[in-house]
Amino acid sequence: MVQVVRRCRVAALALCAVAIVCGCGTATVTASPTNTSAVSAAPSPSPSASASAIATASPTPSATAPSWSTLTVSKPIKVVAPCDFCLIVAWHDEYVAAGSMGDGDGVATSSDLIHWKIVASGNKVPVAARLLVGPTGLLVAYNAQGLWTSVDAITWTPVSNLPFQPSIIKISAGRRGLVAATVDSDADDVWFSADGTSWTPAPSADALLQGNTMFDLFAGPTGFFITGEIGRASWFENRAGNWAGWWSSDGLTWQRAIIDDATGFGANEEVHFAANGMFIEEGYFGQWHSIDGLSWVKTTKSDTPKAEFGGDFNLTYIDGGDRRIAVDCSVTCNRAWETFDGLAWKPMKITIPKSARDDVDEMLPNNEFVAFTKDGMTLYCSIGGAMGTPVTTEVIRIAAAP
Repeated sequence: MVQVVRRCRVAALALCAVAIVCGCGTATVTASPTNTSAVSAAPSPSPSASASAIATASPTPSATAPSWSTLTVSKPIKVVAPCDFCLIVAWHDEYVAAGSMGDGDGVATSSDLIHWKIVASGNKVPVAARLLVGPTGLLVAYNAQGLWTSVDAITWTPVSNLPFQPSIIKISAGRRGLVAATVDSDADDVWFSADGTSWTPAPSADALLQGNTMFDLFAGPTGFFITGEIGRASWFENRAGNWAGWWSSDGLTWQRAIIDDATGFGANEEVHFAANGMFIEEGYFGQWHSIDGLSWVKTTKSDTPKAEFGGDFNLTYIDGGDRRIAVDCSVTCNRAWETFDGLAWKPMKITIPKSARDDVDEMLPNNEFVAFTKDGMTLYCSIGGAMGTPVTTEVIRIAAAP
């Protein structure tokens, strides 16, 4: 279901510019308290997938056939967003957004990512740092102070007696449940929950992770994956065999991944799930792929996506459950690829109207959320917010054809 696009890890190797907040973290900005857009609606997408540069929901597979050959990009539609840099998820045939709304935080819903209705605000909603959807359809929001759940996006209930300290955990949602892990800390604990309200330790993770460091946690159609390193070596040491990964298909039973040429594995980037496998694209060290999440091989094929200029950090990955799209916007967004396994990448033709090219080139790499449909995708994009500059939000529709 979701997708995210390239997210930046806060680490010594990450070259993420915080001055412009476009998928590399969050900014404290003020949004005007409005809940609808003045523009006409684009075709309503069917929310089969959702993801955010700053929020993660569990991916739901989109159709794997037919393969797409062409992408036709529409002129972006300006949107009066309900919040700046919203956390967005697909939920019950609509979309839910959470974030700063004027004088406080709020929650809004939409059927098309363009027109929004605020359904809760003020002290009735949590100040969310992440927003997820559990396998039962339960909305889960959390920050460094706590965790809340909702069945209707309006009423939010705090979860009591959490077994972990929210400030040092990350939570990801998959098909079977939710996993919480202590990331970027001296702790090495993992918990599982079927619904986000009751959490139990994952006993098989104890011996595997003790004395090691977890960097990030990801969820996809086939399971959960943790990136990290063996021991607690410095980021700058980066010696061969230091990087590591751990895999679980159910959130409870964990195994250490076998990684070929582990130098730089998962050091700075994301794990992407696909229909027939998984892949990691690391901007400095290259790409790895895996069929089962356990055995990883460094990808050496010459037809993997490559940025035309400035290195592979300029590749934008769009995750749609089973299907993964990569777009090169290093010069202009004129090259794209598709994969269903993270290994075989097929080039696609991408067409952008000349009158919209500058706008698309700026906005497309900074999308916060992508909704996949059978005939394309809809991107919700925001840019700005640095040094008091206004935040601009647009929706870009991309039609796809076999």
